[in-house]
Amino acid sequence: MLMLKTPIYTFILFLAFTQSAIASTLEKQVIDTTVNQQAVCMDGSPAVYFINAEATQKKWMIMLGGGVPCGTLENCQQALQTKKNMTSSLYRWDAMRGTGLLSDDERNNPTFSAWNKVFIPQCSMDVWLGKQKASQASKGLSFQGSSILHGVIQSLKHSGLDKASTLILVGNSAGGIGVMNHIDWVASQLPKTKVKGIVDGSWILDAQPFPSRSTMHQDITKRLSTLEIQVDEGCAQTHPDDQWHCIMGAYVYPHIQSPLFIRISQTDPVHLRRLGISQHPSNQQRAYIQKHATSVCQSLTSTNNFFSLRGTPHTVVKNKRAFSLSYQEQSFYDAITQFVQKPKTSIKITDCFANKTN
Repeated sequence: MLMLKTPIYTFILFLAFTQSAIASTLEKQVIDTTVNQQAVCMDGSPAVYFINAEATQKKWMIMLGGGVPCGTLENCQQALQTKKNMTSSLYRWDAMRGTGLLSDDERNNPTFSAWNKVFIPQCSMDVWLGKQKASQASKGLSFQGSSILHGVIQSLKHSGLDKASTLILVGNSAGGIGVMNHIDWVASQLPKTKVKGIVDGSWILDAQPFPSRSTMHQDITKRLSTLEIQVDEGCAQTHPDDQWHCIMGAYVYPHIQSPLFIRISQTDPVHLRRLGISQHPSNQQRAYIQKHATSVCQSLTSTNNFFSLRGTPHTVVKNKRAFSLSYQEQSFYDAITQFVQKPKTSIKITDCFANKTN
């Protein structure tokens, strides 16, 4: 006989919390690879997505998960053992709790709490651009990030997405590269739907890495230059021989027709680390950081909607900072709410001006 060691009221509270958690749970769905044969993870397992949707709700949010690409095929093979959730669907739970903009918390997330929500984890380590089947040349690995996104969109059309009035495609870190390169294709699949994108932590510069260091930035760009990828059509036509450039915001943004909101830290710690900056930077590295922040500000001048500060985290859309980040009484959450709800916007919240002399 099982004996409860906790008071009965604690047990009741536990049940109440569990029921609340279930109410905001996104359930796992496996893509049918007999229909979408290429929608597979790096190890060949069928890709998955997580969904919480009501048939009567016409507003949707789809978030693409992050994850740095593996710099070499050898790194990719190692990732099969060391980063299983980034290379396979076999280790995913049957459900996940919606957090950040995927939360059902009406108090913190009033704009999006009742929307249909979908989270697609990255499991191909190709920043959602890959379109390469497993072969001897790829050492038996599949890189099908583009195919996975296309497969999920087609699957969701059978779940009511084709009747959506609004779709916000959100990119978390590397997911934002997928948003920038695929949002116009998604919009073409949903001609009656208002489609907009939010890109968080994904605005990569075509920057020279910190001198005298072999960097992850160089490994990634070299890897993507040899990978079969599918990028924004206009960007591909402009850069036919070096389509990997389309991972960088300044190259792909001019070709995008769908409205985008960009959030990027001018001193993004993840981007700086990939460019060769150490955790405890030297004086030379600090000077490099200053110049990088200035370059981020300059690169954003041709964009219509952005939120960019120094000293802020890599990403916020999938955590509680989505509700707390602000600058001079202008919050990130209010800014994206305005971006989503108004037909035409020009929202530019930044401390670039304050730091222009640096």
